[in-house]
Amino acid sequence: MRKKKTKKLAISIAAMSAFAASAVVVSNPAQAAITTNAEKLVVKAEKLAGALKWQVSYDYRKKVYPKNVLDYPDMKLFNETKSALKAAREEVKKLKGKEKEILEARLTQNVQVYVDRATFYIDAVSAGKKIEAKANILKKFISNHIVNDSTEKAYHDLTKEIRTKSPAFYKVYGASTRTALVQTYLKPAQQVKDAALYPVSIKIETDRLNAALKENKIDQAIYHKNRIEKFVSEGLKLGVLKENSKLLKSVMAYVNPVKADLEKRFAIFNADSTIADKPTTFGGTVAEVKKYDQSVIVIAGKDQYIKLANAEVNGNIIIKGNETGAGTVYLENVKVNKVNNQGGVIIVDDVADHSLRQKNVTAEELKINDANGANIVAEEGTKIKTLSLTEKAGATGTIILDSKEKGAYEVVSIGTKGSESSKGVELKGDFSNTKVEVTGEGSQVKVAKDAVVKEIEVKTEAKLEAEQGAKVQAVNLAAEKSGQKIELKGDLKEATVTVKNANAKIEVAKDSVIKEIKKDSSVTGSIEVINNGTVQTATGVTVKNNPGGQTGSTGNTGSGGTRNPFKLTVMHTNDTHAHLDNIARRITAIKQVRQTNPNSLLLDAGDVFSGTLYFNEFNGLADLEFMNLAGYDAMTFGNHEFDKGTAILANFVKGAKFPFVSANVDFSKDENLKVSFRNEISSNPENGKIYNGIIKEVNGEKIGIFGLTTAETKNISSPGEDVVFEDYIEEAEKAVEAFEAQGVNKIIALTHIGFNDGGGDNDLTLAKEVEGIDVIVGGHSHDKLVEPVVDKTGEEPTVIVQANEYSKYLGTLDVEFDENGKVVGYAGKLIDIDQKVKVGDKEVYVLQDDPEAAAKLKPYNDQIEEKKKTVIGNSAVILDGVRNNVRTKETNLGNLITDGMLAKAKTINPNTIIALQNGGGIRASIDAGEITLAEVQTVMPFGNALAIMELKGSEIKAALEHSVSLAPASNGAFLHVSGLRFTYDSREPAGNRVKTIEVKEDGTNYVPLEGR
Repeated sequence: MRKKKTKKLAISIAAMSAFAASAVVVSNPAQAAITTNAEKLVVKAEKLAGALKWQVSYDYRKKVYPKNVLDYPDMKLFNETKSALKAAREEVKKLKGKEKEILEARLTQNVQVYVDRATFYIDAVSAGKKIEAKANILKKFISNHIVNDSTEKAYHDLTKEIRTKSPAFYKVYGASTRTALVQTYLKPAQQVKDAALYPVSIKIETDRLNAALKENKIDQAIYHKNRIEKFVSEGLKLGVLKENSKLLKSVMAYVNPVKADLEKRFAIFNADSTIADKPTTFGGTVAEVKKYDQSVIVIAGKDQYIKLANAEVNGNIIIKGNETGAGTVYLENVKVNKVNNQGGVIIVDDVADHSLRQKNVTAEELKINDANGANIVAEEGTKIKTLSLTEKAGATGTIILDSKEKGAYEVVSIGTKGSESSKGVELKGDFSNTKVEVTGEGSQVKVAKDAVVKEIEVKTEAKLEAEQGAKVQAVNLAAEKSGQKIELKGDLKEATVTVKNANAKIEVAKDSVIKEIKKDSSVTGSIEVINNGTVQTATGVTVKNNPGGQTGSTGNTGSGGTRNPFKLTVMHTNDTHAHLDNIARRITAIKQVRQTNPNSLLLDAGDVFSGTLYFNEFNGLADLEFMNLAGYDAMTFGNHEFDKGTAILANFVKGAKFPFVSANVDFSKDENLKVSFRNEISSNPENGKIYNGIIKEVNGEKIGIFGLTTAETKNISSPGEDVVFEDYIEEAEKAVEAFEAQGVNKIIALTHIGFNDGGGDNDLTLAKEVEGIDVIVGGHSHDKLVEPVVDKTGEEPTVIVQANEYSKYLGTLDVEFDENGKVVGYAGKLIDIDQKVKVGDKEVYVLQDDPEAAAKLKPYNDQIEEKKKTVIGNSAVILDGVRNNVRTKETNLGNLITDGMLAKAKTINPNTIIALQNGGGIRASIDAGEITLAEVQTVMPFGNALAIMELKGSEIKAALEHSVSLAPASNGAFLHVSGLRFTYDSREPAGNRVKTIEVKEDGTNYVPLEGR
């Protein structure tokens, strides 16, 4: 028996036991004369109850009722016993003193207990018969090979009946009776349900496929088609479905018409190969071209390769990835035809960072929708009228267009909309017979070294860059809106730039060379060009030269300005722990801040990993997709990034569209991360690489950013032996010195060491000990710093910020630097991502979802919602999470949770011996039967991470005292424990209630806690 009871309660139990023992002495009617009417009624009730108890015993019933072993008991006897008990209780109430106490005890022990047992038994039989009835309905459908809406309804009805009624079995007294009821009613029903699972699941997916086809939702249609095939394959493998069986034929009869409709509209080809030179191949042969009179969908997942060759398609070709990512697609000897003014288009929805390679391909249009970036290669024989990049193409990556021979495309239309997360469009190869149009506002277009481009027409705000050695013949500037900025950069010494109207604000970047800028003869009014580079010839335009700018044959010279304080906005997040449900609102907030403050950085201080099913299911890659979309500039590592070892972390790092910083962690010997590790401060950091620090240029100003990760990580997570954590103060000093040596005087420490954490490293100590840090963006301690904290220990102030936890806030710090890099002004705030306002009678979020982020979140969320249905365990009893119970006393659910916490903690640190969980964190009970992930999430909805720490005995006692300070009143601080037991007396003053504390030190024996 566990000792975690109040002293008062223990005394009460002992007293009750003593009384019960004394009552037993006189509880047998044969041992005392019947002297009162009350006693007569008690004896009658006892006699009836003595007979009733056998009516609910399995061992008795199988002998007496062999044909109806687990049917209802003698209900007449049951009702008579209840009536007798009621009559006896009413008569006993009239008595006083010892006789009343003894007779009440006899009724409780000898009658009530058997009435209760019979009640539970009757409830179980009733539940069993209801479950049995639902099972028989479903069984009839399956036995008759019928799979339709009625079958699905019967399946769901049975599932609900099992879930709601099965707890009744586990309340029945007697292991043999309980087991027999389960075996008789529950197990057969579960077998029927299992037999129907795959047929019904296939039917449901078929209905969803049909709906997706009607709504023309191709992605969903493909998803449900694949699910159907998966369920059929699994059902056959498990033997639930059998080849050539009537049931399987019935199922497929339901599936085939819908599948035929899909196949009539689309030919769907899936990649299997992961070998680049041996792609999965579809199509015909050189001698016999395969014709398709419908659109073709080509699907390649991550690291997969697929080829469509020798084919003629009368429709469209649609190229997609799958849930794993996207791969490489080859089109060879393929003709895509327009039929009745429809089709003729190759649509690229996703080839990720891999390639679409085209050889001898003809089509009306090649349309790129891929937001993640793509490498589009046109080899010999390719003739496509228009290559168009839609607005979302390259939103979070780079689109590379590589033309191996001239004339592959007549027109390239770049509609890509520029953003912080977009890396723009790069032109490689020969576009000497191609006109390039730039129509996407904010587009960034780069012409690669040795690329040849005939003509580029820029119709909107954009940045055009030519690498050294590029050959651009003509650039036409025709901005459609007044005030749109067009920046020209790089090697344009062969280009004639013609200004077609007076709308654009034209600027030549530093170190750029342009052959000629001239005004088109049709343009009236003056044209001004801001020049920071070299314009060799200017015709009809006014060139205003900034310092360093040069003009050849004509132009006007301007002068430089006065240096004002440099203003920088730092957006920051930390300890988000895979909380993605509000990510679309967070991205809206980020965009709003950037729009207001273009001179900005977006940083994350670690612990993106662990906390919700998004991490459990996607290992951080879901979070990464949105970090890439948001355009983070840098991230440092938190301790939880190492929770699943460095192999999982390496995948996260590799896919990042931003660099990582961590000056005090050496990855050089780690097998998984050493390839990404750069032990240096970099002024030209690469995405997906790890540096001690990086230098970011914001509006011409250099900002140094270095990272620190808590050394506690080696004890509280799983980095492995080869990841070395170094002294954070020494490494911070080295980083500051390295930045200053490169002329950087504005330095940000991106840390995951805690604000004032007691683990041996923290931001307050860092600010006091290391001179030269201007801003500390912190994490780890989950502090909600509503306003920045400023340390003024050194010659210059250090501003410290932190943005709480779980993506609740986007932190912003507006900081001003003087010309020496000293902080001369600051203001910080936390933007509440989930803030709501009342509109009419409804509450709505202040921040609306970013549409692109919301669309990207949906498939992840759908998978999570499906995952929540996963059965992860089974309980023979109700697991008690009733609010008043978990906040006042030990419960089986509290014990299970803390035992699980301790078991997990021991896998990280074998020296862990105690686990604690406050009752306020347990939010619901779990019914007997199957346990789903959704139920677990309902019980513990907060996504809290498991923390391991070393505590003194006195600190443990203080925690336990706080736990019981309000006892016996309900208190969310009440602690459930594992590896420890204690007694307390709620009659004592708060702070002096805990009487004994024992710890299970060796896993077996409890010993007194020392150091109290």
